[in-house]
Amino acid sequence: MSTPKPRTKQIPLQHIIITSALIQEPKIYYNIFGNLRRCNIKTFTYMEKTIKLLERVFTFLLLAVAFAACSSDDDSTDGDGNIKPDVNVNDPAGTVSLSMMKGHDLNEGATYIGNSSIHIGNDYNFDGGYFISLGTVKGLGNVSYIPTTGWASNFSVRSGNGYVAYSYGTFYRIYVEKEIVGTTGGIIGYDVKYQAPFKGKDLELELPATSVSFDKKGGTENIVFNNKEFVVFTAKSSEDWCQIIPTSTYNYSFLANGIQIIAQPSNVAATTEATITLTTAYGKKKEIKVTRGGVDPYLTLNETSVTLDAKECERQVGLNTNIQKEDLTISNTASSWCKAEFVDQTRAIHANAARIKFVGNKPAKAAKASGSTNYYALVLKAEANDKETERKGVVTLKSKDGKKSVTLNIVQKGIKFIPSQTKVCFDKNYSNKTITINTNLDWEASSNQSWCTLTKNGNNLTIRATPYSGSTANRIATISFKGLSTKIEVDQSKYALGEEYNENGVKGQVICMNDTVRFVGKDVGTAAWSTEKVATGAIYEHDGRLNMTIIKKISGWKDLYPAFALCDALNTGSVTGWYLPAINEIYAIRIGYDLKDDHWSSTEYRESNAYYYGNNSSIDYKTNKYKVKAVHRF
Repeated sequence: MSTPKPRTKQIPLQHIIITSALIQEPKIYYNIFGNLRRCNIKTFTYMEKTIKLLERVFTFLLLAVAFAACSSDDDSTDGDGNIKPDVNVNDPAGTVSLSMMKGHDLNEGATYIGNSSIHIGNDYNFDGGYFISLGTVKGLGNVSYIPTTGWASNFSVRSGNGYVAYSYGTFYRIYVEKEIVGTTGGIIGYDVKYQAPFKGKDLELELPATSVSFDKKGGTENIVFNNKEFVVFTAKSSEDWCQIIPTSTYNYSFLANGIQIIAQPSNVAATTEATITLTTAYGKKKEIKVTRGGVDPYLTLNETSVTLDAKECERQVGLNTNIQKEDLTISNTASSWCKAEFVDQTRAIHANAARIKFVGNKPAKAAKASGSTNYYALVLKAEANDKETERKGVVTLKSKDGKKSVTLNIVQKGIKFIPSQTKVCFDKNYSNKTITINTNLDWEASSNQSWCTLTKNGNNLTIRATPYSGSTANRIATISFKGLSTKIEVDQSKYALGEEYNENGVKGQVICMNDTVRFVGKDVGTAAWSTEKVATGAIYEHDGRLNMTIIKKISGWKDLYPAFALCDALNTGSVTGWYLPAINEIYAIRIGYDLKDDHWSSTEYRESNAYYYGNNSSIDYKTNKYKVKAVHRF
């Protein structure tokens, strides 16, 4: 039986591996001892002495390993993207299962991962790239970030461990499931799972600056990201004169965490601009504005206007200039609520640049910024706006000689406070209704009438009305909100659904009461919608009064449109306002009222058809006869 090659060739590590096996299963001791008798005399003598030594420290190692198991390898940190060894994580999309046979290369039967050169060598180490182990994990999905330290050109393969690998410009995550044992014994490979390209954590790039300026001579600037964790990214420049090389402050060039910007000398007098777009593997983008000066001084902002949230906030605007800070002035019309000031970021940016260890794939020696760049930013700090209306201001930057100036328009939103409705209607009986307030403010509501009470639950407001016994008029309550102009009207009627209505010559039954409309209804007979097939234009679905007006303008309408004529017959003497309801008005009526049989609406479908309310259909020929219910708003 062949024995897997240890992680290194040093004898002390063999001691550790054997000891670990003894601790996990004491009976292995005897198996090892018996097998050694089949080895040569020198090997046996040496290993016999080794085992005797291991016997003396066996008890101590049991305690040591037990303590270590509770303290190091299985530790995890909660949070997005961090390893949680005790949590089962689903395999990511694109997971590939692979049986990897060991070998020096393909000719020796080695299995490669994907299009890479990653394989398991005869020494049972990953080879063909750069590798780092994340220790024991529960599945491939737990390999969730790309470390920045601890990489090596080969790494011992262990079952149950997770790895991150890099080969030919691509990151891979790997999980070793189990050993593959040959038919004659011995480990001939491992079953693994892998996924590529591995993107690492989904993080935003944190830029120390959003603008870089050069004079006409061009130059080089090094930008190191502020991210504490590694982020996979690509960089693209919009202009050929502005070139980009990835940089790294870590020990391997493929762990790029910054860029070197190279601006070629200008041959034009005008100021030229380029945009560097940085895109993470997850598609999150950041931009760096690059300005290359001509002969004259320049002063620009990355933005001409900004909109701020109503809450207290801070906003940074990139400033592109070759004018020294002491030669610039600032004026601010919004100074009472929004402070504006210059921030010089040059020192911090140059300090980060000095940490760069690689420019591209080449080692770098204390990379320094060159050119005539000063990194300024205009920082806005706004107080919270406690008003509903937005407020505005203008920040103006000028050179002291007055030759250069730039303005920034500032708008701060007003507070958001939007009730789901501003009018609530009740009938005369005890009623309640809950509305929603769309806002990010803390709020208080009050009613000006004792019969109307309120209950707040988060951003929900429940409105209750006690029974009303009045007989002369509706009663009205107003809901107000502390410090705000928004009002809600509560209208409680003296009527209830189904009651008889008799006021000002209008007689009928109350058939609809909701937040938008109240109807008195009266059955006036059965008739055809029309006796002719003509498109009238009476197509309104929400207000039958509009349809009624259109029909009454047609010559001879009373004979041509019988259903409308039946409704209008109630408009006698001083009484007006009776009409044939539109289709959506009929739908509103049926919510609280039992509409028996089929009824015409006033809404036309086309020249020969109109809408009606019924059980079988909603559209029929105008010449057919259905019941007609006239309605009157109150």
